[in-house]
Amino acid sequence: MAELIPSSALESHVGILGKTGSGKSNAAKTLAERLMSAGARVCMIDPTGTWWGIRLSADGRRKSGFEPVIFGGERADVQIMPEHGVVDYPQRGQVALQPWVHQIL
Repeated sequence: MAELIPSSALESHVGILGKTGSGKSNAAKTLAERLMSAGARVCMIDPTGTWWGIRLSADGRRKSGFEPVIFGGERADVQIMPEHGVVDYPQRGQVALQPWVHQIL
């Protein structure tokens, strides 16, 4: 089967955009699996908490062989606690990050 996205297009940053139900998550998981199988590093941002399933095979009964570290959420390896959003700035003092504030992790 021919690849819909050539490997050369995946050598840099990739974003997948679309409306609800258009297959973004499925496309992203397929690409992530392809990249991880090739030994590439992958960073997934998962606001819906569904990506933990990438650790399982398609039937959900076996391990997939992928072991990404999950930050935050119900199945987290590393919890993100409210106090993790407090930053000390030398010029501004302590600032608590809020969900509506742009953040770079």
